[in-house]
Amino acid sequence: MAIFVYHPVTTELKLLKERIDWTIDALEALALNFVVIYPNNDPGTVVILEAFRRIRNNPRFRLLPSMRFEYFLTLLKNAVPEEVSRKNRTGGKGRPGDIVCEP
Repeated sequence: MAIFVYHPVTTELKLLKERIDWTIDALEALALNFVVIYPNNDPGTVVILEAFRRIRNNPRFRLLPSMRFEYFLTLLKNAVPEEVSRKNRTGGKGRPGDIVCEP
């Protein structure tokens, strides 16, 4: 099980639809189950939620509008970081789509 959280980058809203579509394509290609947590209510959130419509009926994706912090910590503790990790190849913030499968 993996956790997916995607928040809009408000300075890059023009690229948001392309990036979230590409990212969901990549998630669908992985043989993992995902807990998907909705983004904050920032500019661009609607674009992300529209993209989530593609996966809402997929049994490998469980979409949640929010989660209590204590529950999130438990979920994070039980996720499989050795199978899916976010690589930070930029030295700062990770880039959309920097999802890498590892043995």
